[in-house]
Amino acid sequence: MADDDYDFDGDDNTPEEPSPRDLRVQLKEAKAKARQAEELRQENERLRTSLTLNEAGLKLNELQQTALKAAHTGSWDADAVRKTAEALGFAQAPPPPPPPVDDPSLGQIDQIAAAAAGTDAPPASRDAELDARINNATTEAELLAIYRESGRPLAQ
Repeated sequence: MADDDYDFDGDDNTPEEPSPRDLRVQLKEAKAKARQAEELRQENERLRTSLTLNEAGLKLNELQQTALKAAHTGSWDADAVRKTAEALGFAQAPPPPPPPVDDPSLGQIDQIAAAAAGTDAPPASRDAELDARINNATTEAELLAIYRESGRPLAQ
């Protein structure tokens, strides 16, 4: 076979090399997309931080947020971030729930609330011993005396 057996007319579907001008345009477009991607990444990070701080119940200024980000290691969830903020003094631990109150007037409040709601009233007393005395009373005078001693309201 001779060299002239190959028909080479330059139309072999090979891509042409881009010109320097085309390369500059492509580079400029790539840089613009990279800037846009970086801006979106920063916005995503800012929103994620804001959401986590909000879920943790923290109101921090920019300086405190920067310090928190630098000091916090581990997962970026609300509980972990709150603990780090507490350790840095940016937040206070939530107060413990108050102890239950044993107040005899609560029975009256329950009765009033039940009456306002139109339901049956709960027992007027939270004291089992007093309830037993009332249940064992045999006379009206004895029952009235028990009610007066306990401070329960009496109808006039």
